Amino acid sequence: LLWHCIAFPYVAFLYICWYVKWMYKYWIKREEYDTEAKLHLIRKNLGVSENQFNCMPEDEHEDMLARELWIQEKFKQWKAEKDAEEQERLVQSGRYKRYKRFMKNNAGTISFLDED
Repeated sequence: LLWHCIAFPYVAFLYICWYVKWMYKYWIKREEYDTEAKLHLIRKNLGVSENQFNCMPEDEHEDMLARELWIQEKFKQWKAEKDAEEQERLVQSGRYKRYKRFMKNNAGTISFLDED
């Protein structure tokens, strides 16, 4: 607990400094995003942590950069395509079909009546 009380102001200060630099560089000066900023925006759009994003293969990062996924509209289109592919893959999966049958037949049958 003591460590958190000491470290929090330092971490908060670093975050505020980073955010001010970001605002000045990209919002006020309207500079082009560098690779690190593009990857940060892509990671933020994906909603994953920095460690999860770093665990992704490097070629996947390059593919995301090539598709310009830091732009919100392009990201939404790419995400819709990925979701459609995932749904198609799930429809072909036997385990998913079994799960859907279970949910259809058994999942909604919670009863508070005493069964004798």
